[in-house]
Amino acid sequence: MWNSVFREHQRLHPNCNGFLQWNMEREEKFGFVNREEAMCDKCTYRSRKFKLYEEVQTKKPGRKAAKINVSAQAALSQTPLGYTGLRKIVLGCNMPAPSTSGLQKRANKVLPEILIAINTLRGRKDPGSVSLQADGAYNNAIYSGIGKTPFQPATQVVYSVAEAETEDKSIIGVVCKNKLCSVHPIKSGEKCTSACSSNLTFMKSIGDEYTWAKEALQDLASDGIEAKHLTTDPDSSAYRAADDLYLENTTSTEPEHFLDTRHFLNNHRKNIKNDKELGEIMPGRTKKRP
Repeated sequence: MWNSVFREHQRLHPNCNGFLQWNMEREEKFGFVNREEAMCDKCTYRSRKFKLYEEVQTKKPGRKAAKINVSAQAALSQTPLGYTGLRKIVLGCNMPAPSTSGLQKRANKVLPEILIAINTLRGRKDPGSVSLQADGAYNNAIYSGIGKTPFQPATQVVYSVAEAETEDKSIIGVVCKNKLCSVHPIKSGEKCTSACSSNLTFMKSIGDEYTWAKEALQDLASDGIEAKHLTTDPDSSAYRAADDLYLENTTSTEPEHFLDTRHFLNNHRKNIKNDKELGEIMPGRTKKRP
């Protein structure tokens, strides 16, 4: 790289005796790597931008990912270390650390690719058709407001989709929804913008798992991942989202629905306790004899 820059600078400005250096104002950083441009401290010479990294060769159009960025995500998927911990280690070594959002964006692409590669090595004819598990987590239990308020008590939800192909059960898809905004309180009546933390209106149901699942599955479908088997709660409508995507020809794999045994048993136990007719069908002693 520097040899070509020296020759080009000498050819364009033969009488210049300035020093060549990086133009830090024109630096482009992508995770752990960057693109640099050389400049002369005396003349107006500016070189083209050079990629100081090796790319992953794929047949897909667009910018190719850097090998070190992909390798870092592959290593993170096998360790309990998070992005914050990784950035602390890198900064502690006096090196520029990638942003958290950049790491998350790359992880959203790398983890599905790892899953497809695993199924390819297993000899699957369709490595993108995988078994998935999906469920939503709320900051407040939705049922906790029954009989207390007409509104849903939850204001934040994280809907996660995990693969069920490996022992790790890695999360490969996440949808986050938030009704809270510190910039535009509810009483102000102002509408939130894209810069606000809130991405959901208060009129929208926070427990609409059909919409959250459909958004997550569509995102996975764009990366080549489709639900062959989908495990959800018995009371969840997430499976209908996967089925509708298949009927809409968004995905080519017809999903098969499985129920989560833990939630299924809990719901079954509650139904038995609440069924008063069972006491008449199978009467039993509820008190000890004197």
